[in-house]
Amino acid sequence: MTAHLPLLLALFLAGALGGALLAVAFFRGLALELRLVTGGAALRGVALHVARFALAAGVLAAAALQGAAALLGALAGFELARRVLLARAARGEPGRLP
Repeated sequence: MTAHLPLLLALFLAGALGGALLAVAFFRGLALELRLVTGGAALRGVALHVARFALAAGVLAAAALQGAAALLGALAGFELARRVLLARAARGEPGRLP
């Protein structure tokens, strides 16, 4: 059992990195989508919406194919990055979302 622990940890950390990168892309895309829809380019906004969810589904499916450790890591990384990004946006830091 302990022989598999380094592999599981590596999968978890790789998944966490992938999930965090996914969250950055996902929420930056959300900010762009908001600007498109409110700026009169609703069709481009809808296309971006579909692309964001397709990207999320693809990344999470790829993580799931690697196993539970990778999927849990991806979800943890996504959630952690989401919290950081939204906290920065709430503080109004320049160059942050939205």
